[in-house]
Amino acid sequence: MPLTEQELRESLRRATDAPPRVTDRLGAVERRVRRRRRRVVVATAVAVVVALAVVPLVRWLPDRLNRYQVTHSEVTPAQMDAMMKYATFVALWDGTSVGLTREDSGVVGVSVTSTLPPYNCTVARPDEGQSLGTQPGWVLAQPSAIRGDKAATPSFGAIGPFVLWPEGVASCDPPLTGTMLAQPPTNADANLSGWAPAFSQSLADPSVPALDVEAVYRAIPQDRITDLGRGVLADYESKAPKDYGTPGEQRTRVLTALAEWLSVAMSRDAVSSPGPISGPALLTSDDYVGTAQLPHGFSAVWDQTADTFCVVGSMSGSGVAHVTEEGIADVSDGLATAYDGPCPARYALQKP
Repeated sequence: MPLTEQELRESLRRATDAPPRVTDRLGAVERRVRRRRRRVVVATAVAVVVALAVVPLVRWLPDRLNRYQVTHSEVTPAQMDAMMKYATFVALWDGTSVGLTREDSGVVGVSVTSTLPPYNCTVARPDEGQSLGTQPGWVLAQPSAIRGDKAATPSFGAIGPFVLWPEGVASCDPPLTGTMLAQPPTNADANLSGWAPAFSQSLADPSVPALDVEAVYRAIPQDRITDLGRGVLADYESKAPKDYGTPGEQRTRVLTALAEWLSVAMSRDAVSSPGPISGPALLTSDDYVGTAQLPHGFSAVWDQTADTFCVVGSMSGSGVAHVTEEGIADVSDGLATAYDGPCPARYALQKP
């Protein structure tokens, strides 16, 4: 049945009661672009913030982990001994043994304390919670011994015997008596506080330092050494003597040290052993003048009442030379005057 015009209009009106909303397609596109740009900007900003936060974290984290590992890593007793010994040397070299303070001891896990002159003493001990060494601490010291009131005896006035990491000693108190060392050669680059003990030689072997600092350094786990500790070794190596002189020059340094020790010990009436005496032997005193090693090939004779002495010797084909109280009275360049040949005959007459 055909629809009338009115019926067709009503049917169309019913179908279009909710006509579709006209869409702003261009505006929609712009809004989507703006939303995408905002997401990109936000994502970029977040990435930058995260990167800025992560970079320090990345740098800090290994350091933190390393510190954690270093601080809590176990070391053997021998390694801890080396750490403590090297820490005392760092303090001496860096000036902390003469009253300065520094939190960094050169190695991680070791603390250092020092005393002031006239008894420069440095002792290192493990920090709390650290592995222990073979002894509670290690001492490196430089006592000073002032000559006595007997003006008739020539003397340098003061000597510096050294305490070099003695076994069984872990404290600076009471003060320790040290051992006389040979003076460093003149080609050693002087360091204000650490020069003398760093480069002095034992009288038995004046061709190498009495302190084997490099061997101690090599015995320490590398992750235990701080930048200060590495810097001290580099400075030490750059200033160390490259040549300890001819056998004759080494012999003269030994004779000078022995004469210096005898001069001060006699001025204090402190020589405890009678002369003459031949090496190898240890010259001892009843005072804080300490001891002096008389090496093989050397002899010493003295007369306490006459204030006279003579030390004589040779090494490594150097030829024989001697130093008397006359040679020590006029000192130049820190060395006594040595004369070729044995002691004069008048000293031989002092033998008991």
